[in-house]
Amino acid sequence: MYKVLIADDEDIICRGLAGMVATRPELEVAALAEDGEIALEKAIDTRPDLMFVDINMPFLNGLEFIERVRAALPDVLIIIVTGYDDFAFVQKALQLGVADYVLKPVMEQAFFEVLDKAVRRLDSMNTSKRYIDWMEQWVVQNRPKLIDDVLGDLLRGRIDESEAKKQMGYLKIQVPIPYELWLLHICWANEREVLQEESGCESAWYLACREVVQACFAPYSEILCIQTEEGAVAVIAEALSGQQRGELERALKEAVRERLEAELELVCRRGETLAGAADVFGAAMESYKERTHYSDIVLRAIAIIQSQWGIVSCPWGQWQICCSSRHLT
Repeated sequence: MYKVLIADDEDIICRGLAGMVATRPELEVAALAEDGEIALEKAIDTRPDLMFVDINMPFLNGLEFIERVRAALPDVLIIIVTGYDDFAFVQKALQLGVADYVLKPVMEQAFFEVLDKAVRRLDSMNTSKRYIDWMEQWVVQNRPKLIDDVLGDLLRGRIDESEAKKQMGYLKIQVPIPYELWLLHICWANEREVLQEESGCESAWYLACREVVQACFAPYSEILCIQTEEGAVAVIAEALSGQQRGELERALKEAVRERLEAELELVCRRGETLAGAADVFGAAMESYKERTHYSDIVLRAIAIIQSQWGIVSCPWGQWQICCSSRHLT
C-alpha cells in the first residue's frame, strides 16, 4: 500500500482530494496539512510515497516546500495542485522534478487520470527498487567469486582497463597504482593432505593460505587476493620499498612454516598501470613456474587426484593411498 500526503490551505479541497484518494485500495491517506511548514513536518514523519501539494500555501509556499522535501525524501512522487493563473509556477515546479499537476477547480475525471498515472509510476518504481535490492544482495553474497573473476580476467588480458575499472567500481574495489603482484606457491610438508573441495568452490588450502597472507600484509597494505587457474595464490598490493618487501617476504615464509607446516616459494613483480596487468602477470608466472618444484599443470592434477581418490603426498615425496571403504588396502 502506498502512503499519500495532501497539503492544501483550503480545507474543502484537502478533504475532497482525500476522499477520492481513499477510493483506491492500494492508497492510504497518511496525513493532511493546511500549510507548508506543517506539510514538511508531516512528510518527514510519515515518509509518504505520493504527495498532492497546493502551489500557494501560507508560511512555506509550494515551490519552497518541494525544494526542501526533495532534500529529505528524494524518491517521493509529487503532484502539484494549482489554478490557471499560476502556470508560471507550474513550469518552475516541473523543473524541480514534480511528476504532474492538477488544475483547480479539481474535476474528478481529470484527477483520477492523474492519480492512475501516478499509481502506475509508483508500481514501476517499486518493481525497479525490488530488482535493484535483489541485485545488491546477490552481489554481496557472490562478491568473493565476482572479485576473483574480474581480477582473473584482468590478469589474463580477457578484459581491458576500461572494463576492469567499471566492474571493480561495481564491486567497490580498487587496484593501487603503482602496485605489486605476488605469486605464492605453498610446498606442503611430507604426508600432509592438501584438501581440495568440489570443482568451482574455494579449496580448503586456499582459504587457509588467504588468512595467513592477509595477516602478513596487514601492516603494509590492503590486498586483493585470488586463487589463479594454475593453483597459485595471487596477491595485488601497494608497491613497497625494498626493505619492506624483504621484511614481508620473511614474515610470509615464517607464517606459512608455523601455521601451515609448509614451505613458501614466491615471486613479485611491479606494475604501473592496469593496462599492463596482463604483461606483469605473464612475467611473474614465467618466474613462478621456473621456481616451483612441479609445473602448475602437474600440481593441479595432483590436487584433483587427491580429492577424487584419497591420495596424500608431497610434491617431492612418495604417494600413498589412503585406506577407505572405496579403496583396497
